[in-house]
Amino acid sequence: MWAFLASLLFALIAAGNSIMCQKCSNRNGTTCSSSLVACDPNVSYCETFIFNAEIGTQSFEIVFKGCKDDKLKDYYISKSAIGAYERAMQVYCKGDGCNSRNIEFTPMNNTMNGVQCPACLNLTGYECKEKVMKNCTGDETNCVHFEGVVDLTGENPMEVAVYGCASALKCNHLPVYPGGIIIYNKYNECTNGKKV
Repeated sequence: MWAFLASLLFALIAAGNSIMCQKCSNRNGTTCSSSLVACDPNVSYCETFIFNAEIGTQSFEIVFKGCKDDKLKDYYISKSAIGAYERAMQVYCKGDGCNSRNIEFTPMNNTMNGVQCPACLNLTGYECKEKVMKNCTGDETNCVHFEGVVDLTGENPMEVAVYGCASALKCNHLPVYPGGIIIYNKYNECTNGKKV
């Protein structure tokens, strides 16, 4: 009996020292909410990740919220190819319930920036044979070449090859997207875009 009470008291004390975060996900939008949950005692931060992509006529919006054991730098990344784009943003915060508010992307900047990159998209394999030159826009001043396995729906992993424009931040060091969006990163390289 005493052992049970002692373990219950220990669990209550440990939970009292934990940060409380929302923990939820949504693969059909960029908002979600949940009751606050106690994170592991070694966790100090809450996180919110949003993702938005358009491939041809299909649109994808994803959000994940949860606990994070270490604070990485907040980031925003965008990439675009012919007929496709993606944007991802991750925000970390410290304090109970700090990830309760939803975050939003700013409107896309479609102003041409004078940079061109080779561009193509293959959703059925790792090769992209026919590339065309794409005029980059906004802060996408790098050229990107990515090959890997992605799953935007949670039910349909696919091998892809993408060439196009990308924002400079995190371009060569692709962040780890939560929720298995990028299942396998076979190749990711960024180079400075060519001014025209």
